[in-house]
Amino acid sequence: MTASEKFFSFMCAFVLCCFTGGTVWFWYAFSLQKNNVHSRLSIHHPYKNLQAVSAFTSTTSDRVVSDGFATSTHVVQEVVNLQKKDEVMLKKPAPSSTVVLEDIPETITLSVPFTSQAPEKNWDQPWQDACEEAAVLMVDAYYKGYGLSPLFSKDEIQKMVDWEDQRGWGTSISAKHLQGLYHHVSGGSHNLRILEKPTIREIKEQLSLGNPVIGLVYGKSLNNPYFSSGGPEYHALVIIGFNETGFLTHDPGTSRGKEFVYSFNTIMSSLHDWNGGDVLSGVPVVLFVGS
Repeated sequence: MTASEKFFSFMCAFVLCCFTGGTVWFWYAFSLQKNNVHSRLSIHHPYKNLQAVSAFTSTTSDRVVSDGFATSTHVVQEVVNLQKKDEVMLKKPAPSSTVVLEDIPETITLSVPFTSQAPEKNWDQPWQDACEEAAVLMVDAYYKGYGLSPLFSKDEIQKMVDWEDQRGWGTSISAKHLQGLYHHVSGGSHNLRILEKPTIREIKEQLSLGNPVIGLVYGKSLNNPYFSSGGPEYHALVIIGFNETGFLTHDPGTSRGKEFVYSFNTIMSSLHDWNGGDVLSGVPVVLFVGS
């Protein structure tokens, strides 16, 4: 074989080796990039298919699972953290009545404007029985962000009483009628949910979510020292928070009712719906904004 023939054979072998090596490297790089893209999509877009993500994620950082490709503990933990973040995002919209909180603060006080049911300290009718209207007004003012002067509160309560009189509801109204009254006053922007036989925790959860709670009670069970004649048979107040002692309330039945504290037991044992006037036999009930 001549020198030129040897050189030609060498070059052919060299080109063949380069082509084979390049082909192997190309497929290796393509496969690696495909797996990286798959991983990035799974980690950074978990909300597109939470059910699919949960199939290959773990609730603990030291467990490795796979859906056909190796998943490191770091990747698992990152996806789990994103799922937890998504759960928080789902809890955030307010007002809400369907969320259960894992952690409830020790104390909370909502900035609900206060008015008594007799804003100008005139306790004649209709103010003597205007506790439900005062409670509705305080909650509406809280969500819409307006203040409550005595004159404004008097006018708004009178409007509510007139609206109820047109419907023949009487001076005391049930939880169902209170629901309708609030819908009218709020213009439908919010609705009250009725919760029968509530627990202390359920009330605390709503307060922790930023929702004041209207309680309908047998007034004489409250033992409020500022009530005359032992208090009303039927009464409405707004629970605005709690501390280690009990519930903080805006009690419209007295001009000293702002942030008045009742023990948890006092509130829970006093809760009763109107029940046609047989209040003590009425079901325990509260109302709060929610679906």
